[in-house]
Amino acid sequence: MRSSARVARVIVLATVLATAAVACSGVDYDLHAADKLYRDARYEAVQAWTAQLRRSYSDMDATQRTSFHYLSGMTAYRLGQAEDALHELALAAHDAREQAKALSSEQLALLYRTLEELMANRANPRAAPPP
Repeated sequence: MRSSARVARVIVLATVLATAAVACSGVDYDLHAADKLYRDARYEAVQAWTAQLRRSYSDMDATQRTSFHYLSGMTAYRLGQAEDALHELALAAHDAREQAKALSSEQLALLYRTLEELMANRANPRAAPPP
């Protein structure tokens, strides 16, 4: 009886680990696809992709969440959705402070420049909207 209980536990553990691995690789694939779309300036497609990704938010690790917020925020910025951009980029900046390797140095520089611009525009409602 004891060995069958161990076998059952091993099967359950293997199933849980396999499910977690698939979920993580799926999120990684989706983030990579959204990043490629972003680099190709296909912002509406990125926004649709990140809307779907949001459903998997609880499956993301901290690094994935940082990338997710960065992509969501920069996409919203490019689409002229300043409030959404500010919210997402503030979350990305917060997460990036705790996940040093989540974003490249170029991404971090762009993140902070964009945040500064969004905050300045928010303080001055007559400032020009983002391009």
